[in-house]
Amino acid sequence: DPDGYVSTTANDVPVVLPDGGVGIADFGDHQSAAITGVVFEDINGDAVQEIGESGLKEVIIELVLLDDGGNVVATTTTDLNGAYIFPNLEPGNYTVREIDPDGYTSSTDNQVTLTMVSGGSGTANFGDLKTGQISGTVFDDFYGDSSMGPGEPGIGSVTIELLDSDGTVVATTTTTVNGSYI
Repeated sequence: DPDGYVSTTANDVPVVLPDGGVGIADFGDHQSAAITGVVFEDINGDAVQEIGESGLKEVIIELVLLDDGGNVVATTTTDLNGAYIFPNLEPGNYTVREIDPDGYTSSTDNQVTLTMVSGGSGTANFGDLKTGQISGTVFDDFYGDSSMGPGEPGIGSVTIELLDSDGTVVATTTTTVNGSYI
């Protein structure tokens, strides 16, 4: 196949050539397609890569051909700059899926569906936020000064609720015997 092309027919075709006759062997090719993208640390969580939001290396990206089986047809990882490429693709419908790296959660959808045409290109970028941790201590504030001081013990077995912006409980935990929680 020529560079940048993918066969649409077999590359080996038997030809019977009669005495004094003509044999014909046709070969179909079409330009291959490619999907590229980048996975970046979305520091401000706005789902857009901006100056100062660098790429994330070694993130797993899966390419799924949307056929009856919905099978993963290729997997790659991002390079040092967070970039990846799936070259030499047949035309068709594909889903590109990002597997969030440890310590991150997505600011964008984790999958993008693209329709690729002969010679076409598509882009699927993914933003990720570092996950955080909330911790603290529930304590007996003897002095009423809103800070834990010497001689003010932690209080164990207190239920702590984490609420989202709508006031819905999204997680709960209980303080340890010394009043701490994570």
